[in-house]
Amino acid sequence: MPVTISASTRAVWKIGAQGQAQILFVDDSASNAPARRWPDTAMPGGRPGHLAFDPNDYPTLAHVRTLVPEYGALWDAVAEDLAAMNAGAESAGRTGN
Repeated sequence: MPVTISASTRAVWKIGAQGQAQILFVDDSASNAPARRWPDTAMPGGRPGHLAFDPNDYPTLAHVRTLVPEYGALWDAVAEDLAAMNAGAESAGRTGN
């Protein structure tokens, strides 16, 4: 699973069937908020600042931007990582690697 880090935040994500980033969870080491599953289900014993998404319906990058816009810099970094991965895959395809 790809991991993207921006300042005190980290997103773990995957590439979905449509080639879009889907966000599994976010860890914000600067947050003291109790761990939760979106939107507000407590996750006892979880690290403060941990925000997980429903494994049956991981949000796309576009959707998560509307759900938790306060992590805009992190979502921008995920978009950059996704673009770099796609560019690398296209380059490998052209060179036969």
